[in-house]
This record gives sequence, C-alpha cells and structure tokens, in this order.
Amino acid sequence: MRVIIHFYPRKSRLNDDGQLPIYVRFTVKSKRVDLSTGLFIQPKHWSDAKGRVKDRAPNAYTVNERLDKLKTEIQDYFNQLRSSGEDYSVKTIKDYLLQVTNSKGILEIFDYYLESILAKLNKGYSMETYKHYKSSRKRLATFIRFKYKQSDFPVEKIKFAFLDAFDVYLKQKFKVHQNTAWNYHKPKRFNLRELSKKI
Repeated sequence: MRVIIHFYPRKSRLNDDGQLPIYVRFTVKSKRVDLSTGLFIQPKHWSDAKGRVKDRAPNAYTVNERLDKLKTEIQDYFNQLRSSGEDYSVKTIKDYLLQVTNSKGILEIFDYYLESILAKLNKGYSMETYKHYKSSRKRLATFIRFKYKQSDFPVEKIKFAFLDAFDVYLKQKFKVHQNTAWNYHKPKRFNLRELSKKI
C-alpha cells in the first residue's frame, strides 16, 4: 500500500493575473483527493512531465521547495498512519492537511480531569492522586509527540495498538518495569468517550 502524490495546475481556474492555481492530488486505496496548495504559476512556467515549475522560471526554487515540503508532509503522515495499525483513508490525510478534527484529544480530556481533581482535593481526591495523574499526562504527551508528531491524539482512535506502543515507549525511554507501565494506564481507565462529551 502506498500514497501517490501528483501536482498540477488547475487550467479551468485562470485568475485575472493570467496565473493558474497549483493543486495537489493524492491517491490512497484507489480513492483520490484534490486540494489547492495556495500557490500560483504562469501556464508557460509549468512542466507537466516533471510535475513542478520549470527550473528557469521566476521563483522556481521557492515554489518547488514548497511543493517538495508538502509532498514530504503527506508521505510522512501516510507512513505514520500505515505503521499505526489504525484504520485510515484518503480523507484522513485530507482532514489532517486541512486541520479538521471531529473529536477531542486525550490530553485535552486529561487537562479537564486534572482541573476537576484540583477542585475536589480533600473531597474524594488527594494531592498524591493529582500528582500521579499529572505525571501520566506529561509522559503521555511526550509519547504522542515522539510517536505521532502531534500535540494531541483523538480519543476515538485509542485502541490496543496505541496502549501497546505507549508501554514499549515507557520501557525503552524511562526503563520502567511492566507493572509500572501498567500504572500509567490507570488514569486512562476512566470513560474517556463519555467524559469528552461533557467538555
């Protein structure tokens, strides 16, 4: 399984300056998405054969560099999806590029829960409990940044593969034993999906 990435100028959208918008098309599992890159080009400066701006065109280096970075971003995110073991589609990549999210992140929920514990100190919760949850939140955040290159992770995507990868990370990064790794799971045993609906 791979992602096919192609750039092209949208010839039906010539603007008043005589320029065409450059689009990116990426295909996964025979499904494709076309998105604007926000870049424009004179038709004569585009190479259909190479899928990029001709080398001698004005701003060729700058535009081509931005296209290369976008291609790398799409490829890297696709590789993350493929290695995560989670279900994904071409729309998953589209939503990522457009920064669309329909669910709350586990760290966002953790923050809400920590505030709730603070408000109930000595009324069912101790400072020790708060510190344990806060420590779990910190290490989970570093894991998400390391593994997924994201600032948070959607609750709806947390499955066994995520927890197993978190265990491996804790053991390798912090040299903890299995029982200690399991202790970091305890704060995640409250009903995340139900809690996410309240915040």
